[in-house]
Amino acid sequence: MLNHQSAAARPSHAGMVNIIREGQLDLDRLATLLQKPALFEPGEPLFWDDPYISAQMLKAHLDPNWDAASRKPETIDRSVEWLCQQMALTPGKRLLDLACGPGLYSSRFARRNLKVVGIDYSRRSIEYAKQRAQEEGLSIEYIYRDLVEINYSEQFDAAVFIYGDFCTLSDTGRDKLLGRLNRALAPGGFFAFDVMTPPFSGSQDYVTGWDAAKEGFWRPEPYLELQQNAKYPDDIYLKRHVIIEGNGTVADYRLWNRLFDLENLQKLLRKYDFEIHSAWNDLTGTHYNPASDWLAVLARKE
Repeated sequence: MLNHQSAAARPSHAGMVNIIREGQLDLDRLATLLQKPALFEPGEPLFWDDPYISAQMLKAHLDPNWDAASRKPETIDRSVEWLCQQMALTPGKRLLDLACGPGLYSSRFARRNLKVVGIDYSRRSIEYAKQRAQEEGLSIEYIYRDLVEINYSEQFDAAVFIYGDFCTLSDTGRDKLLGRLNRALAPGGFFAFDVMTPPFSGSQDYVTGWDAAKEGFWRPEPYLELQQNAKYPDDIYLKRHVIIEGNGTVADYRLWNRLFDLENLQKLLRKYDFEIHSAWNDLTGTHYNPASDWLAVLARKE
C-alpha cells in the first residue's frame, strides 16, 4: 500500500527558497525567481522522488482512462505486440525498458517470456513495479537509477524509451545516454522510442499564468501555482511550475522538451552508430506523416 506524506514529512528541497522575510512578502526576490531560466538550468532536484508528487504521478500512470502520464492500456497492449513483431523479440530475448515507471510495458514484455530490465528514477514507481512483478510471478529486474548512468556491455537485444521521455533530456544527458546505450546493445540491437515533433508546440510562445488550489498535484495543502511556458532556440520548450506554499516556501519544477524531426533525429543517431531502420507516427505502427505531432523510430545499432 502506498502512503502519502504530509508537507511536514517531506524532505527539504535543495533548490527551495522562501519569499517571506521579517513577516513580509519579498517581491523583489519573487520577481528574480520568475525570470526566464538559462537553457536546461535545472529546477527542484527531488522532483520525481518527492513523496507526495510521486504518489500523484503513480496515480496518473495507473489511471486507465487518462493518458497524460502513461498511454491507455489498450494502446500499451498494441505497442508491445507491434514492437515484438518489428524487433523480432522472441522468448529469451533481452530487453531494456528505460524510464519504465510502474512497469506497464515491462510486465507485458515479460509475459511474452522476454528477459526484461526496467530502469526508472522514481523510487515509488520502482517499488510498485517490483511488488506487481512479485504478485504476478514475473521475473523482471527493476532498478532505481538515473537512466543516463546505465553501464552495460552488449547485454541487450533491444531497448525501448517510450512516451516522449527522450525529449526531456538535456543535450549532455541525451548524448551520454546514446553513447552508453550503444554499448549496452548487442550488435544489430534495436532502439525503439518516440518523440514530439515541431508541430506539437511549434507555435507556443512565452506565456505566464497562475492558479490557486486548496490541494492538488503538487501539494496536499493550499498553494499558489505560477505557470510559465517559454520557448528557446532549436525547438526547445520549458514548462515551468513555481509552487508557493502558505509559509512562503517556493519550489521551482521545470519540464524541458526538445522537439525533433526525422532529419535531425537521424543525424543525431548516426553520431552514435545508430541507423534508423523505420519511422512511424507512433509505436503501434501508424503510417509516418511528417505533419504529425509525434514521430516514432526503430533505430538499429550498426
